[in-house]
Amino acid sequence: MSLKNIAKKILKRNTSPITHGSEDPSKYSKALKDLMEYYPELKDEKIAMTKEDPNNPFDPMIRKIVYGYDLVNFEIEKYGDDKVSEPYHEALSSGDAIKYRPFPPCVKNMILTSLSDNLNVYPSTVGSSRARQDLVDYLKREGFPKKKNEYCDAINVHNVAFCGSTTQAFYMILKVIARPGDVIIIPAPTYGIFAGIAEKQMVHLESIPLRIENDYFIDPKELSKKIDEVNNRLKEKGDKQYGYIPKVVAYLNINPHNPIGNVMTEDNMDLITEIADICLDKSVFIIDDLIYRDLTYNHKKLAFPIASIPKYFNNTISLFGVSKSYGLASLRAGFIVCPTPIFWGFATGVFDLMDSMCVTQVDAVRGAFNGTDKRYQEYDKYFDKLLPKYLYQLDLVNVLINGIDVIKDEKTKKNIIRDINHYTNDTSITERLLKGIEGVKIAEKTYPQSGFFVMVDFTDLKGKYYKGNQINTEYDLLKAMFNVGKVRYLMGENIMWPNTEEFVARVNFAISKDALIHNFYQISRLVEVLKDE
Repeated sequence: MSLKNIAKKILKRNTSPITHGSEDPSKYSKALKDLMEYYPELKDEKIAMTKEDPNNPFDPMIRKIVYGYDLVNFEIEKYGDDKVSEPYHEALSSGDAIKYRPFPPCVKNMILTSLSDNLNVYPSTVGSSRARQDLVDYLKREGFPKKKNEYCDAINVHNVAFCGSTTQAFYMILKVIARPGDVIIIPAPTYGIFAGIAEKQMVHLESIPLRIENDYFIDPKELSKKIDEVNNRLKEKGDKQYGYIPKVVAYLNINPHNPIGNVMTEDNMDLITEIADICLDKSVFIIDDLIYRDLTYNHKKLAFPIASIPKYFNNTISLFGVSKSYGLASLRAGFIVCPTPIFWGFATGVFDLMDSMCVTQVDAVRGAFNGTDKRYQEYDKYFDKLLPKYLYQLDLVNVLINGIDVIKDEKTKKNIIRDINHYTNDTSITERLLKGIEGVKIAEKTYPQSGFFVMVDFTDLKGKYYKGNQINTEYDLLKAMFNVGKVRYLMGENIMWPNTEEFVARVNFAISKDALIHNFYQISRLVEVLKDE
């Protein structure tokens, strides 16, 4: 019997019916009624992305992000057609990685942890020194400073801290480095949830649009100009609101980029050092988000960590995790690399919030990130099998958009036809799926080099009519998509797409093949019924 079956037999999960709330608000206590008067959003029975403080309203850009998430996750249901079924629970809006076995060393460590005879002992706040040394050994092999030099000391256990997730880490980092009114500069498009997290702490965002002519990489000159503009504007406002003059405190560097999927490698060293020099000279930290690093398709050209350059080590905070690349999103575990003073501030924040990190999370992360030869052997074996699965799914979505003729490899073409035939035995549907969708394309210069998102351009559908209503906004299009086939995805406004004239979608191509095919079939059905007037 396999270990998995043994675990199932031992656990014997509860299969009793799930009961949902059907409470009578008139029975609430006075304290509960008072609370709901003060926080009326508690009546909505939904998880809000973040709450706007009436005294400190969100930037209009952030308000759009929050509204977009609310529409995709909750409000969209009211636009559905009850006659349309939703056979797959996986949506194009998903942030889940491909369904594949987790990284074996992580699983092994979790099993050993569960068998430990020390589970009665509270763990260290941000992971034990021994656990953090494993991370240090990994980082040294990845090029982080091994020796004391003119810019920094050798990386050590007071430069690394375990965290629940990179999302939690971002929240905690802002608690350490930013005050209310301070500003973080981010590239646009971006990971929208980070934007909401910042505004919730009254840390404001300023965006720099990534431009097609720069292959959607940041323009250092624009970054430099933006930092100066924002700081000058904050100085002009003075210190009356906060008792101090806020400033730009950080630049968020997402590498590989989410959602575009481009990668800054050692081949982009001139760009990387120019960005890092600007931030260093202007007293702006770099938050280097490397969560998708190991899902770079070419493992000979991984995303280059800025903190591995000694000159920038003490001005950079790096984020790593197991959710995306290592098949462990459910675990919510990662770690940060940071200068020593930030380590102590981060550790204090973790202690205040939750006392200490769960040892299961810590040991799973140690399995993915350590400096042993065995880890690197397991790593190569794992990703040699995993990455082709992502590349195949990317080919599949390329066919669903552009037609089977875009695939030149005969074996891949044959497998895609097989998978579409598996989805349906209706030859008319098969033919439709294999010819692609007119008016839909992959956004120019966004074909991903990493991750599992593809930017789909629906701009040609703008202005058309669905059931007598003209599609003038991304919201109109999403509502029509959901009405026809329960299709949902993140819109341009969810991710701060810089060209507001374009209708784009961030589509997850890592969902199951049948779900992916089904969603694009529904999109093709909508395109077929759209009218010009």
